[in-house]
Amino acid sequence: DRAVERLAKRGIAILGLLDSSAPWATSAPSLDEPNWQKWPSKDLSAFGRYVYAVVERYDGDGVADAPGSPVIRHWEIWNEPNLAFFWRPQPDVEQYVRLLRSSYQTIKLAHPSAVVVMGGIAGNGVSYPPFALAQEERNFLQQIYDHGGKDFFDVANIHLYPYTHELEWPELMTTLQGALDETRSVMATNGDGDKPVWVTEIGFSTALFPDDYEVDPDAVIAAWLGKVYRQLTGAEALFWYMFEDEGTGENPEG
Repeated sequence: DRAVERLAKRGIAILGLLDSSAPWATSAPSLDEPNWQKWPSKDLSAFGRYVYAVVERYDGDGVADAPGSPVIRHWEIWNEPNLAFFWRPQPDVEQYVRLLRSSYQTIKLAHPSAVVVMGGIAGNGVSYPPFALAQEERNFLQQIYDHGGKDFFDVANIHLYPYTHELEWPELMTTLQGALDETRSVMATNGDGDKPVWVTEIGFSTALFPDDYEVDPDAVIAAWLGKVYRQLTGAEALFWYMFEDEGTGENPEG
């Protein structure tokens, strides 16, 4: 509550992430299971009650609000549901769409003007990056449409990383723009071309490991950050993942 109130007072908008299962709600075989919190809830209604309580607390309507009635207008449903690391034991688009539908309806009930953001897809949800994701993980966006998910998100959401430190400008920009354009093409094909796309994670590194830096990473990343925000078209919002360059060997995402 204190963190949300402080940010609200400073005019900083928040994207709330509704993610993970409580110990008593997880569908994991046991709490000894690695990443048990990333198994979806065994009871969708229990996750729905959690969603309603959190959204109601930050809807600013004066009823059951957090102290100061700060408002969170944007809510993201899970993180990278196309990866087995975040959706255990394996990505299941049908299961995710059920969660998305239930959460969307619950959020709109608690806060009708809230904006529901699809869980950030690792890659562009289509074919990118071909070397880092399995085929079924890459084509996740079309699968969401195929399973009836179109009406249950207001904003599409992807995560764009080069997953390599070897790209140079303008090749880097060409790669990112091509990936984003492919996402927008799939949306248009499914009659969803007017919806905004957010890139809620984006970033890259300048070396494989920190000891390998041949240039000042902060200066390079700062220059690239500015170029991406100025030149990447087709995304309504970009969220830079992290400001520290850890090297792709330590952190493939930046």
